[in-house]
Amino acid sequence: MECLSNLIGINHQCNNVTPISGLNLQDLPLVTIKAADAAATDENESGIQLLEQVIEYSQNAMVQDLRNSFKPFIRFGSIIENDRVGKYNEDLTGIALEAGMFKGIEIVIDEYPYLEFYISSIWLQLNAVITTNIRIYDVMTNTLLESIPITTIANRPTQVYVQNSYKSNKGKIHLFVCIDAGVAGTFETKIYSTLSACSKCTRTSWGNRYINFSGAEVSQLLQVLDANLTVSNNTNGLSIEYSLSCDADPVICNIANQLGWPLLHRAGFELMQRLKFNERYNSLIVIHAKDIAELGEQFKKEYYNSMEFIIQNMSLPQDICFSCPGMISKQIIIP
Repeated sequence: MECLSNLIGINHQCNNVTPISGLNLQDLPLVTIKAADAAATDENESGIQLLEQVIEYSQNAMVQDLRNSFKPFIRFGSIIENDRVGKYNEDLTGIALEAGMFKGIEIVIDEYPYLEFYISSIWLQLNAVITTNIRIYDVMTNTLLESIPITTIANRPTQVYVQNSYKSNKGKIHLFVCIDAGVAGTFETKIYSTLSACSKCTRTSWGNRYINFSGAEVSQLLQVLDANLTVSNNTNGLSIEYSLSCDADPVICNIANQLGWPLLHRAGFELMQRLKFNERYNSLIVIHAKDIAELGEQFKKEYYNSMEFIIQNMSLPQDICFSCPGMISKQIIIP
């Protein structure tokens, strides 16, 4: 997780970046580059590389521990919605190409900051065999997020797999999935879906309490921003298969400033494990075998205690993704 990067550091002469927490791995006893060199294998060319791997592994393990603690209270990973937007008509009503325009589907999630929007695949129906790109813009920032190549089959919907997630990051999701409308003609494709209930449908939009879709277009001379998008009753041959799920990561990022201490000890424990079970004969490992075992247990205990304190004192958001607040599970088990 990017919000946890550089939370703790490695103190060495080639590193001049101060960790966010102010903590370095070498703050722990027996955690040195020399000790890491002793634990390094053919897969770890140096002790510093091993320490970097230990930090990354420990960070991922800590995040998973937090997610497990949230399980009784968050619909983490569960699919809130799974559907398709963009309905092809059977009569193949033609839509002429229009040079200088981007046309497609506008997507807005405004009131649910812990949702993750996942695009499984996109279908495109044009009247010619042509290779073009499906573009996905972040309308909040006029940023082109994806440019996905696709080669169409004339007069038939063609599928391309996207398999990308777009997170609200405690804010708003506003995307525009579109093509260059000047590459070929297409067929009338309605925005509305018949696969699920719709609480706010119009001729040009389809949506529910979580998400809203609209046919939209914008001149290629303008920035792809909300003020420049014009609503349309046609998706220009595009159809999107998508799902919505809950995302726990923003909750973890909210407490990142408290996670340096437990991460330090989780990484210390992991290094002691690497030393303890190292198959290479090394004098440091032999001489300090008892210290390695004892320190590993101490680091594990301190990690458990500090994580328990953080979790017990957390306050979860009031959101569709969270159940009624209660005592968060504090069970954290590491090897």
